[in-house]
This record gives sequence, structure tokens and C-alpha cells, in this order.
Amino acid sequence: MVPGPAGTRCPECASLRASHLYKVNPLLLVAQTAVGVAAGLIGGFLVDAIGLFFFFIFFAAPAYGGAVAELMLRVVGRKRGGLVELIGTSAFVVGGILPILFSAIAVHSFFVILGDWRQLLGIGLAAGAVYGRLRYF
Repeated sequence: MVPGPAGTRCPECASLRASHLYKVNPLLLVAQTAVGVAAGLIGGFLVDAIGLFFFFIFFAAPAYGGAVAELMLRVVGRKRGGLVELIGTSAFVVGGILPILFSAIAVHSFFVILGDWRQLLGIGLAAGAVYGRLRYF
């Protein structure tokens, strides 16, 4: 037996190994990145499409972000941790900003980015929902 803060335990139970909840296979992280970028691209185009209806961005973007985060959690096998949060949220943001960059390159002006503030707002709201859903409470 090994003495511990909660009493005596067997040697296997007393070891301070990391929880299985935080051990993620690297291939699953690559799959999560692909899902995040693809969902961000789709979300960026969707926000651009409903951008005329500014009121709907406040409801649609967080709902979409929550759905994307749930999909990401299923891809990584419901694993949690800082790495899952970081990769998932950043992949979604990169995918969401790509349509704005595509339009800026097509117009040959990066001032288009400032004109797409509605799209940036929608991506920001959705990214906040992604992070909030991926975060382990």
C-alpha cells in the first residue's frame, strides 16, 4: 500500500499518471484540424450569405459554433484538454477567415477586410461558442 492524500491506495491507483480524458491520439488531432478548417470555411461563407440579415448573425453563429464543436468532440473521441481547445478553436478561426482573405485577394485590396466586419463578428461569435463547448467544465 502507498499512503496518499486521500488515504492508502494500491501502487497502481496511487501513481500520478495523466487521465485518459486528456490523452489524444495525434491522428485524431489532425482529423480535428481538418474538420475545424472545413467547418470554418463553410461558416465563413454562410455568414457572408446571411450577412445582410445582421440580426440573424447573433443567433445563427453561436448555434453553428456549438454544432461544430460537438462534431470536433466526436472526432477526437470526446477527449478534452488544452490542446484540443487550442487546435479546434484556431482551426475554426483560420477556416473562417479564409473566405475574407479570398475576397480581399480577388479585389486586390486588403481594405475589404475592414468592410467585412459583419463576417468577422459572426466568426468571432462562432469561435467563442466553439471554445466554450470544447472547454471542459
